[in-house]
Amino acid sequence: MEKYLQDRSIKISTGKAGKDFTFSEDDTLILSLDKSGRLKFWDVRELISAENGTASKLAAIDIKSPELILNTASQNDKAWPTSVLFVDKLRSYVKGTAHRYIIVGMKQNHTLQLWDLCLNKAVQELSFPHNKETDPICSVSYHPGSGIVVVGHPTRNSIYFIHLSTPKYNLPTMSQAEFVERLANKDSTLPKPEATAILSGLREYSFGATGQIRSLELVPSVGEATKSGGGSADITLFELYVMHSKGVMSLGVSKEDLGWSSDSKVLHPVDAEREGYIVVKDLRELSQAVSEHPSTNGDYVASMAASSIRARGTRKESQGAIAPSAKKISESKSGSGVPPTSSLRNEPAIEEDERAATSATAEKEKAEKKKKKPRRDLGQVPTEATSR
Repeated sequence: MEKYLQDRSIKISTGKAGKDFTFSEDDTLILSLDKSGRLKFWDVRELISAENGTASKLAAIDIKSPELILNTASQNDKAWPTSVLFVDKLRSYVKGTAHRYIIVGMKQNHTLQLWDLCLNKAVQELSFPHNKETDPICSVSYHPGSGIVVVGHPTRNSIYFIHLSTPKYNLPTMSQAEFVERLANKDSTLPKPEATAILSGLREYSFGATGQIRSLELVPSVGEATKSGGGSADITLFELYVMHSKGVMSLGVSKEDLGWSSDSKVLHPVDAEREGYIVVKDLRELSQAVSEHPSTNGDYVASMAASSIRARGTRKESQGAIAPSAKKISESKSGSGVPPTSSLRNEPAIEEDERAATSATAEKEKAEKKKKKPRRDLGQVPTEATSR
């Protein structure tokens, strides 16, 4: 194995520690999510070329520059980036075209961001009940045939079914890597989007006394990878394998379970906001300045900003510009509730010269107090406690 790796050194230098990554459906691109919340798009067409696959020995290949970088969190946010997943309508899976949307999981997947690559920004954010950092991670899966995002929520011991509605968008056949490359280069020949996707419906099933949910995996039913739409309401769309505290359970999910008719229409819809099951807020928009400066590992802007601050002796400022946009859906109504949105804190950093001056002054005052302190016999008992 060691000799094999020496003869075929193929790698991607992601810079900051990665939290998750995923391949595009056509394997031409890798999308990574690092601990600072940056999405980095890596063109790996060179790594998967036929010549490299058959050669006995290769020159070292090290990809250091991503095609595109997007910020999913402000610098001062406790976002806890967790997972990343490509999603789109069934047509893009069947025809092998590039995917336009991404779901980014934050805070142990208790917050899901829906990103539109054509707009280079998040268009919706869905927050589930979440109390503390130690809450177990939520499992997230996607079924293209039905457009259902499945979330296993251990804290509430529930399974959520969320419908992803995507508009018509006629993207010419191209690889995911080519699509992202043209987006990064602001190619004007790409079709202009007239609308964007939305997580339009949500249904919650409690696991009850069956057991405490640990995680789940989604497996499409036979034949469902290439069809959608009509069919009987009781036909299984996909299966869920749920790992829980008492074992493993297989659940077949049909349209009836999703509250749909045989022609995929919602039965007995409820206005969740009006009924108080959800809270809708404005979605803040993050600055995407980093995406304009692709560089080695995508860390060029951050390192240059830090060195510039040290050189000028100024104080750090937040780079996360925030503006109201779109909508954010916060949690379904529950007893556990959701903690209120925390205000951003921009605490200025103390420069090295200020710290040095402060330290020197403190040492000087300490020395002077020591000199002035009267000597006392060992047998003398203090009449009152000395404050330190």
